[in-house]
Amino acid sequence: MNIPGFEYFEKEDNKPSLNDLLKIDDLSFNAEKICKDEDFVSSFSLAVPDIEEQKKYLINTSRYDSGQECDPNYVLFFRRTLPSNTPKHEERWTNQIFTVLNGLRREIPFGPHRYHSIILCDSLAHLISNGEKNGETNAFTDGEIVVNFPNYDQNTCICKFKPDYEKKLLEEYLKTENALTQEEILSRVQEEILQRINYMMWE
Repeated sequence: MNIPGFEYFEKEDNKPSLNDLLKIDDLSFNAEKICKDEDFVSSFSLAVPDIEEQKKYLINTSRYDSGQECDPNYVLFFRRTLPSNTPKHEERWTNQIFTVLNGLRREIPFGPHRYHSIILCDSLAHLISNGEKNGETNAFTDGEIVVNFPNYDQNTCICKFKPDYEKKLLEEYLKTENALTQEEILSRVQEEILQRINYMMWE
C-alpha cells in the first residue's frame, strides 16, 4: 500500500505496520493491531501527518490499554456507525480496534446496515468533554465507554475509515434490486432507536 510520507518494511506475516516506521517499544496488543490495520493507517496518516504526533497517539493509547497514566488527548477510541452529514447520537465507543473491525455482529449484523457503516476514530478527551453516562457496567464490552454526546458531529473526529473488503461488499450490494441507500438505512435505524426509547419510557 502506497501512503505518502510512509516507508513500510515487510514483516514475517506480510502485514505492514505503522510501527515499522515509528519504532515504539512495548506497545500493547491493541496498539499493535491499530498499527497493522492498513485502512486505518491510510486515513490516520493523512489526518495526522506529523510522525511525533502519531507516536503520542500510539504511546498514550498503549498506556491506556495497560492501565497506566496517559494523556486522554492522545488516546484513540473507535465507533462503528452510519455516516451522517448532521450531528447525531454517537454514545458507545471502544478503545479496541478489533471490536469495531470484527465484533458487534449482533448490534450491526452483516447486511445493509453493516455494508453502509463506517468507523470513526476520535480522542478520549474529545469524547468525554461533555461527560460520561452512568450505566450497567456488565452491559459494556471490554474497553467500552458511553459518553454524553447526543449531537456528535462526525466531521470533528480525528479520521474515518472503512475496511476495503466492506467497500467491495457495499458496491456489490448497491447493484442488487431494491438495495437500500445509506439515507434509508439511517432513517430506519433512527426510527428503531426512537421506538426503543419510547418503550423504555413506558415500562
